[in-house]
Amino acid sequence: MQFLTTLREQEQQAATKAAEAEAKRQADIHGKRQRYGQLIRQAIIDGDLDEVTAPKFHRLVAELGIDAATVESHVAAIRRADELEGAAQSVEALEQAREGVKVKITELRIAHRDYERGERVRLRDHTWDGTASVGVIDATEVAIGQSNVKTIREISSLDSLSANLSEQLRTARAAIDERNTLLSRFPFLFPEGGAL
Repeated sequence: MQFLTTLREQEQQAATKAAEAEAKRQADIHGKRQRYGQLIRQAIIDGDLDEVTAPKFHRLVAELGIDAATVESHVAAIRRADELEGAAQSVEALEQAREGVKVKITELRIAHRDYERGERVRLRDHTWDGTASVGVIDATEVAIGQSNVKTIREISSLDSLSANLSEQLRTARAAIDERNTLLSRFPFLFPEGGAL
C-alpha cells in the first residue's frame, strides 16, 4: 500500500511540474508575442520598418515561428486599424447631426402647418366680416401654395442630407466592426486594446 501511495504522489508531482512548465511556456510565448507587437508598432510609428530586420526582432520572429508574409500581414492589420479608428470616431458626431436634421424637419412641418392654419383662419375671418375680396382670397391661396412648394423643397433637401448622414453612419459603424475584429484577431498587436 505504501508503494502505491508513493507512486500516486510521484505521479501527482510529475503532473504538477508538467502543468507549471506548460504555464511558464505559455507565459513566455505570450510575453514574446506582446514584445513582437510592440516592436512592429514602434517601427510603424517611427516610419522605419527596416528596424524590424534588426537581430533582436529577427530572433523573436524565429522563436515564434512567424514568417515574412505573416509579418507583412500584421503590419497591414495595424495600419488598417489605425485608418479605421479615425472613421469610427465620427459616429457620435454623425448621430447628433442626423438627429438635428430630423428635429429640423419636424420643426419645419409644424411651422408650416401653423402658418397655413393661421392664414386660413385669417382669410375665414375676413370672409365672414365681408372684407375679403376675390383678390385677397386669391392672394392668400397663392401665398399658401408658394409656402407649400418652399417647405416641400426644404424638407426634400433635409431628407437628402439625412440619407447622406445615414450612409456615412453605416460606413462608420462598419469601420468599428472591422477594427474590433482586427483587435480581437490580433490582440498581441494591440496591447492597449482600444475596442470602439
